[in-house]
Parts: sequence; C-alpha cells; structure tokens
Amino acid sequence: MSTFKFHWGWGIVVTMSVFVLAMAYTVYLTLQNDYILESDHYYEDTLEYDKVIQAEFLGKSLFKDQFWKADSLGNVSMILPMKIDSVKCLLIHPVNSANDLELAVVHDQNKVRLLFEEIPATGMLWRVELSAYIGANQALLRKRWKH
Repeated sequence: MSTFKFHWGWGIVVTMSVFVLAMAYTVYLTLQNDYILESDHYYEDTLEYDKVIQAEFLGKSLFKDQFWKADSLGNVSMILPMKIDSVKCLLIHPVNSANDLELAVVHDQNKVRLLFEEIPATGMLWRVELSAYIGANQALLRKRWKH
C-alpha cells in the first residue's frame, strides 16, 4: 500500500501559480474593453450637466405640491405657485427613443394642462420630462407616468 505525501511547499507553489494566472487573466479581460474616460468637450459637457441640475432644483420648488391625477379624459391639470412663460412636455419611451413624443400642453399664467387624451393609452410606463420656463430659467420635472 503506497501513500502519497503532498509536501506543503508544493501547495504554496500551486496556490501562487493559480493566483498569478488568475491575475493575468483579469488583466487580459480589462485590456479587451475600450474605456473612454475623457471627452473632447469636457467643459461644455459639464456646463450642460450643471444646467440640468439647476433646472431640476428649480423644478422641485415649482412642482413641489403637485399631485398628478388624470381626469376622465386622461388629462392632468395643475396650478403652479408662480406665473410661467412657456411649457414643454416630452414623453420618453422606456425602450425605444425613436418612439419619444412631445405632449401637447395648454398653459395660462400659472395653470398647466397636459393633454394625454391626444395619445392612445397603452398601459406603458413612460418617463415624463416637464419643462417650465420662467424668464431665462428652466424648471425641470422628471416623473414616471403610466398611460
């Protein structure tokens, strides 16, 4: 009867070899990806991002106490705390951006009505981007809406 003795030195060599091979494979996998971490227009991109953040901050104060409830036709009406100059509403499709829609909006002073009745109800969860303009400032509200 023969017994096989495994020396502890060989265990260390095998473990270190497996570790080095795993690290080499990890480095190989990371070199296969093309990471683009810089932009040619990083300053302009940052300014645009800052405008969106500022618009969302103003939107939180403008649309703070608004409850979205559809009437019998599917339209949503709201009264805002201040007068607005213009309104634009986009419906962003959850899957295909080619199906994005601009929703008709009626506004008068501080009253806004989103005309959901003009598009067919599909039971789909849309992302609504409602932009209200007050002078040169934009107030942006992003909300999910099932229609």
